[in-house]
Amino acid sequence: MLHCNCSRSDTLFYFTTTGWMMWNWLISGLATGCTVVLFDGAPLYPNGGTLFKMAQDLKVTLFGCSARYLQAVEDSGCVPGRDYDVSSIRTIMSTGSPATVNTFNFVYKSVRVVWCVLCPHADLSGRRRDMCVCVCFVCACVCVRVWTRRSVTSSLPASLVAPTSTGALLWAAQ
Repeated sequence: MLHCNCSRSDTLFYFTTTGWMMWNWLISGLATGCTVVLFDGAPLYPNGGTLFKMAQDLKVTLFGCSARYLQAVEDSGCVPGRDYDVSSIRTIMSTGSPATVNTFNFVYKSVRVVWCVLCPHADLSGRRRDMCVCVCFVCACVCVRVWTRRSVTSSLPASLVAPTSTGALLWAAQ
């Protein structure tokens, strides 16, 4: 909740099931006093804009889904910023699998909403798949711009290290 700057004035939505770790994350939003939105149904029925219409109607400020869902929205021909009033959305969070460069570009071009002073478009917060420990090792930060093919920041107090193509170890602080 801290890394998304979630507060009492927010309306938080994450398309998830109760069996996925993002359910726990979504419900923890209640601790901030924000309004939590749940969706029960098919996210692409009757069209690719179903969740964006819901976000429009409920004035969602933090919108979470999977990278694959965003790709399916694009494939459906839906352009959220053209087809719906998504001006309430300040952050779009994507998890489950890394978003492709095309997906990042689609979101930045098609949603076109103000995130905050630091970023002229919606923040597509790229999270990486977690290894069944219900923790986000790599996540977003409201102070850091999101770039395609790059992780934003490590979660505290996680200490991250990864091997490079040469076998050297790269620590998250580098």
